[in-house]
Amino acid sequence: MFYIIRIIFIVIVVLPLGLIEIEHFRRQIAKGKKYTKLRYYVIIYSITLSVFLLSALSFIPFEASFIRFDTVEDALKYKWIDTKNITVHYEDDCAFAARGLRDLYAFDKNNDGFGFVNNHAKKEIYHNYAVEDNIYLDLHAVYQKDDNKTFYVLNYYNKDYQEGFIDCESLDFNYFAEPEYDFKNLDLYTKYQKYAVCDGEPLKIIKLKYGDLQETLVIGNKIVINNVLYY
Repeated sequence: MFYIIRIIFIVIVVLPLGLIEIEHFRRQIAKGKKYTKLRYYVIIYSITLSVFLLSALSFIPFEASFIRFDTVEDALKYKWIDTKNITVHYEDDCAFAARGLRDLYAFDKNNDGFGFVNNHAKKEIYHNYAVEDNIYLDLHAVYQKDDNKTFYVLNYYNKDYQEGFIDCESLDFNYFAEPEYDFKNLDLYTKYQKYAVCDGEPLKIIKLKYGDLQETLVIGNKIVINNVLYY
């Protein structure tokens, strides 16, 4: 629906403008006026720029300030986001959802329902890394600015999964879901997602412990290994 509304809006605005311009050309030619090559180019470029700007502006989610949805799934469908394999976590004043390994979504919530997907939200990625040959960890987060909460999802693969194997000194991770994935080389791994929610913006540094090992993750494409920062 999000894209259909914008396509209709562009057609409604651009079509009359085009017809007005054609009629203007027709009348000027009928009056015997001549157009120089430069004037033709100016008119064509002006129309092209106007259409481009109109198209770009039309994809701004102007309805985000007032539209509400009964469910998180309805909010996702409005943006034509596939709701298959979606897992949702609800808070009192917001909700978060994950699909697959890295697609995270945030929604504000009030008595009228759920807000526009990822409105006033930002996503962060922590460096992906593998630990030896039998563990793979992948951490992502989405921050809901209106409610000042961050939702973390830790993708965790291990040949021999153990509850409580992962420990974090700053976040309390809990079981979330078993995601779908396309990594053929991980077919023999047990796959899990853990989640954590905390107040405030995403932490810049997160330390994870697994067994006797520990890693420090830095937000973005950076990682600390053995107290050495890599970019």
